[in-house]
Amino acid sequence: MLAPHERLEEADQLLPLEAEGEWNEEPASLAGDAAPLHSRRSEPAPAPSLRLSLVYWGVYAVNGGIVGALGPSLEAFERSTGLTEAAMGQMIMQNRLAKVVGVGLWTLYTKHCYAKGRACVGTPHVMLSLALLMSSLCNAVIAHMSHHEAAIRLALVLAGVTYGITDTGIVLLTLWRYNHSDRQQRTAVAMLNAAFTVGALLTPVLVAASLKRTGDARIAFDAICGVALLLASILPLFTPPHQPANAMGGGAGEDSTHRKPRSACNETLLLGSMCVILCCVTGSEHAVATWLSSFGVEVGGMSESTMALMSSFFWGFICTGRLVWCVASELITTAWPMLFMDIAFMLSGSLAFVAYTLSPAGNNRLLWGASMLMALGVSSSLPCAITLPRETNVQITPGALLAFNVGGTLGETLFPCLIGMAFERKSYLSLGVLLTSSQAAALLSALIGLTAVAGLRRAAGKGKAVVEPK
Repeated sequence: MLAPHERLEEADQLLPLEAEGEWNEEPASLAGDAAPLHSRRSEPAPAPSLRLSLVYWGVYAVNGGIVGALGPSLEAFERSTGLTEAAMGQMIMQNRLAKVVGVGLWTLYTKHCYAKGRACVGTPHVMLSLALLMSSLCNAVIAHMSHHEAAIRLALVLAGVTYGITDTGIVLLTLWRYNHSDRQQRTAVAMLNAAFTVGALLTPVLVAASLKRTGDARIAFDAICGVALLLASILPLFTPPHQPANAMGGGAGEDSTHRKPRSACNETLLLGSMCVILCCVTGSEHAVATWLSSFGVEVGGMSESTMALMSSFFWGFICTGRLVWCVASELITTAWPMLFMDIAFMLSGSLAFVAYTLSPAGNNRLLWGASMLMALGVSSSLPCAITLPRETNVQITPGALLAFNVGGTLGETLFPCLIGMAFERKSYLSLGVLLTSSQAAALLSALIGLTAVAGLRRAAGKGKAVVEPK
C-alpha cells in the first residue's frame, strides 16, 4: 500500500461538515483479524478533496444517465431493431445481470489486492478509469449502431459490467473516505445518489430532443460517451482514498471471532433486511424508469415525447428529494423515520398506478401523481438503506456491499423483465400490482430491521455494563 503521507487527499473541503471521529492510518487485511470499531488514533481526519468528489459525482451521473436514457429510448429501439417489448425486456435483464458480474469483479479485485496490503494490478482509480473507457465505447455503439440487434445487445451487456464496477467501486471508496464520521458518510452517499439522479434527469430530456430531431436517441448516448471519456482521463490523476483499519472488521465494535451469536444474528437480520429493501426500492425505481414511457403510450394514449418529459420529471423529483436529503441527513440522528416515510410514499404511488390502469377515462393527472409519489419515495430510501447499519456500528465491508448490490441488482433486473413480459401480453395492470407487492415486502423488512437494531442496542448495553466495572 502507499505510505500514509502519499495517501492523504487534497485539502479542499467537500461540505462544511465537522469531523465526528478521527482517521485510522494503520494497515488492515480483508482476511485478518477484525480491528476494534473505535480504535482511531488522535490524528485529525484529512479534509476531503472537492475535486475528487466532483469526479466521483460525475461517474455516478454517467451511470444515472445510462439508466435514464434507456427507458425513453425503448420505443425507438423496438422500431430500429424490430424487437418486441418482451425481447427488449430480456435485453434490459441481461444488462442488469451483467451489473452483478461487474460488482463481483470489483469485490474480487478489492479482496485480492487489499488482503495483501497493496494494490496488485493498478490503483482503484486506474481500474475505474478503464471501466469508464469501456462505458464510453458502449454508449458510442448504442448511439450509432442502433439498427444492429447484436451490437446493441453486446453493448448493453458490457455497459452493465462497467456499471457494476464503477457503482460499487465509487461507493466503497466514498465509505472509506468518510469512515471517521457516520453523518458525513451518510451525506456523502446521499450526494452520490443525487449525482446519479442528475444524470438520469438530464438524459430523458436529451432523448426527447433527439427523437424530435433525428428520430432516435443518439444525441443522449453521445453525450454520455463524451462525459465518460472525460472522467476516464481525469480519474487516474487523483490518489485514491486509503483503506481504514476498521473497514474490514467485524460489526458492533467487537472482534468478529468473539461476537455473541445473538449479536451476529441481529447483524445478519439487519443487513438482510436492508438487502430486501434495496431490492424493492431499486426494482421499483428501474421498473418505473424503464416502462413508464411504454405504459403511458399504451394505457393513456400519450405521445412518446410527452412520456419522455414525464420520465425527466420523475428523475427530477428524485433528484430534488435526494438533494433535500443531503441537507437533512446532517441534521438528524437516525434515518429510520425517513425510511418509513419513503415506503409510505412508494406504497401510495403504487396504488395510484393500479387506480390509473383501472380508470376507464385514463386520467393523466393520476399518472403524473403516481410517478411523482414513487419518485419522492425512491429519493432517499436507497441512501438510507445503505448507511443505516452504521448507526449501530455494523460495518459495511466489501462483502456486505456485494450483498447490497446483489439485492439491488436483483430488483432492477427482475422487475423490468417481469413488466416487459407482462406488457407483451397486454397486462398493464401488472405494473401497479408488482410495485404494491414490493412495497409491502419493503415495509415488512423495515420492521424486521428495526427489531434487529433493538436487539443490537440491548446487546451493546449489556456489554458496556460488563466492561465499565473493570
